[in-house]
This record gives sequence, structure tokens and C-alpha cells, in this order.
Amino acid sequence: MTEILLSVAEVEDQVRRNTLIKPEVVAQLSKELQEELDELERELSGDSSPKENVQNYSEPSQTPETKGADESVKTATIQQEESKDEEEWDAEELKTETYDFPAKSLASVHPLTSHLSQEDLVEWLEEIISDDDQPYSSIRDEACAIHIELNRRLRLAPRFRPARKIPREAKNPDHVLLSRDRQFIDLHWLHASGYKKTIIDDRASFRRMLTGRELKKLAAEQFAVAPLKADTKATWLALPDQLAFQLAAIQTDTVRERFRVSLKGKKDAKTGKLAVYGRHQIEVILRNSVSHLPQLQRHVPTWVDIWHAARLVGDKAEPLRKFHALMTGLETPMDRRDIVRRLGNLERHIRSYKKLKTPPESISGDELGGTS
Repeated sequence: MTEILLSVAEVEDQVRRNTLIKPEVVAQLSKELQEELDELERELSGDSSPKENVQNYSEPSQTPETKGADESVKTATIQQEESKDEEEWDAEELKTETYDFPAKSLASVHPLTSHLSQEDLVEWLEEIISDDDQPYSSIRDEACAIHIELNRRLRLAPRFRPARKIPREAKNPDHVLLSRDRQFIDLHWLHASGYKKTIIDDRASFRRMLTGRELKKLAAEQFAVAPLKADTKATWLALPDQLAFQLAAIQTDTVRERFRVSLKGKKDAKTGKLAVYGRHQIEVILRNSVSHLPQLQRHVPTWVDIWHAARLVGDKAEPLRKFHALMTGLETPMDRRDIVRRLGNLERHIRSYKKLKTPPESISGDELGGTS
């Protein structure tokens, strides 16, 4: 441990001598280095007991898609090595990046957000992002503070919050800044959710950014600015589906496509006809199926949310109720029996809709593969 301490001291001294780095950055780095030491000491002492109120993501659910997860990660790692020359980034060049996530947003008690209800936070977020003529940089501090506050409460996962649309390829500084902030917010959400694994790529300086008691801010910022595809970054995180679908920015191409299809459906490549139903089509079907039953029409929005959650994470009661709560912002997840009963009811209404030409199995089945 003495050797480790000396090496940390040397690194810290070298950082202080670098006049290009701000004093506050040095202080943050020193804090993260100390956290790294604390983590190593806990590992050496064998103290690996899980902390209270932290979820365990060490063993993803075994489903048709995730049973081969280990093999998929191995394949992805091989593919990364094959494209090393194309995608590897220069760590020295990365140090010149000026991206800093608003530090005030990370305050444990924020004067603008801590006292607000979830409904007020979401309404405020929707209000400030709705004016497209207002640059993101002018609303950034407020938006980031709202996101971090929602993260701390583990309410309404980032993917399901109001958000501005940005091009797949960021085209101006405002787009770049928004894209990086979304990645940082995703990482903060992962850490708050109890996902504290080591990043699988050994070359990355941010490989232990999630493992400490707090998210390592500098490492997370480096992760956000690293000029790599979102698919590569998401592969490094090796997330189970239930967690991957909660993120707004860091996602594999497969997760991105599955979510898109879960919303809009999918047409048959040969016939051009709708082959897989999405949320939009299911909502129309359910509304039509109870159009003659006014007392049931008010249940349609809840049914659609439950159907969508089941489409993404499967129909097992426990993961379904938890994901549904994170998707809708419910403070307390639905009762296990209640959500299973409602899922059964909505599927019966879908099957009873006589104008539906596609067999019921094609609507609520598993055309996109397994879930976790």
C-alpha cells in the first residue's frame, strides 16, 4: 500500500505542476484518487458487502437474450480490438477538452430543486426545453440540476423524461454540449441505481468511474468526451436490458433499434405492411376495443404503459413492476398481482378486437428476441 500511496503522490504532484489544469480540477482529481485508494483498501481487506438500499446488478436475469451475454461481450471485445486503429482515442489529446459538467448541479442539497416535487421538476424541465429558439447553453444549469435531482430520487429514468431532439451526429457546439451532458446524466443514474461495475475495457482511464461511493466526476467527463460511438461505450458498460432501456444517450445499436420498434412498430421488408406492432398501434387498438365502454376508457393510458414496459423487459411481475415505475415516475411500484392482472386484461382486449388482422401472438409476443 505504501507503493500505491507514493505513486498517487507523484501523479498528484505532476498534475499540480501542469499550469493548464485548474486548481479545482486538481482538488477533484485528488479526491477521486483518495476514493480509488479507499476502494483498493476495501478490496484488500475483503470488505465487499453490498451497501444498504443499493440494487444488485451483478447477475443479469437469465433469458433467451441474456443467456449468451458473456459470449456477446467477448465478441464485442474482439470487434473492438479489430477496429482499434479506427476508434482508439488519444488520452493526451483528451486532456485538452474543456467539457465540465455543472458542479453546482451535483450539490447534495440544491437550492433550486431539492424542495420541489417530482411533478414540479418534470413540468419545469418540459417548460425550459420547449423553446427551441433558446440555446441549450442558456438553460443548461437548470436542466442539469433537475436531472440530477430526479436521479438522486431514482424517479423517472432519463429515457422517459422530456428532452430536446438532437441529430444523431451532433452538428454544432450546443448539440455537442447537450450530448455530453446526457451521457454524464446517464452515468450518474447508473451509479445512483447501484450499478457500480468496472468498465470492461482495460485501456480506458475511466474504467473505475462507477465503483466508488460517488461517481468519479472527472472520469465521467472523460467518458462523455471520448470520440467513440455510443454503441462502443454502451458495450463497455455491459448493461442488462432492464437498465439499458433506462438510459437516454448511452445505448447499443441493438437497444436503440429495439426501443424504436417498441414505439413505432416494424414493417415487413418484402410487403411493406406492418408486421410488428408498437406502442402507437397498441394505443389505437386498445382505445377502439373499449370505445363502447366509457368506464374502461380511462384505463387505456395505464394499459399502454404496462404493455410497453412488458415489451421491453418481459412479463415477469417483479422486473415489470419496477421498470414500469421508473418509466412512469410512480413513487411506489404497482402491486405484483395488480400489474399481472392488468397485463392480462389488456391482452384480452387486444385479442378481442375483431378488426385486428394479425394474430394476437404477433402483438404481445417476442418478435425482437429475449428480454431481461
